Amino acid sequence: MKHFSKFTAAVLLFLFLVSPVSAQEPAPAVDQPAGLPQGELTQCQFARLLVEIIGLTGELPPAATDQDYADLLSSYGIEPLKGWDCSAILTRCDLAVILARALKLEEEEDCRGYIMLLTQKGLAFPPEGMALTFNVVSNLLNEEIFAELISITYRTRTTPI
Repeated sequence: MKHFSKFTAAVLLFLFLVSPVSAQEPAPAVDQPAGLPQGELTQCQFARLLVEIIGLTGELPPAATDQDYADLLSSYGIEPLKGWDCSAILTRCDLAVILARALKLEEEEDCRGYIMLLTQKGLAFPPEGMALTFNVVSNLLNEEIFAELISITYRTRTTPI
């Protein structure tokens, strides 16, 4: 498996993530990262994107599986409320909780609280029921959030891998 440097991953993903498009109107076909299918994202497909953004790919084993990506994020305390399920479609709740934890924001009691925290940071969450495709998710992240994600240093794991 080819590993990219944090800078290379950041530059590539920056090109995908900062185009200003309404969450209700996903961008027309943009180049998606290799291996990412069209349609709704699963939790673990989003885990792969987030690991790339954060720059943790160097901590993955050779030939990493979807579960390896999820386990790596879990080791840093980044996971959905009910843990990772690689077969589950990514929901608004999952997205909010994962992003808030990746940004090291305060813990909330429920999804609504996480969405409010992220909305205060400038994220415009897609409406309930909208399919969370790569385009929708990538357009959710604004420049400031993207820059914050890649600048956070992940040094303290909550569990060993």
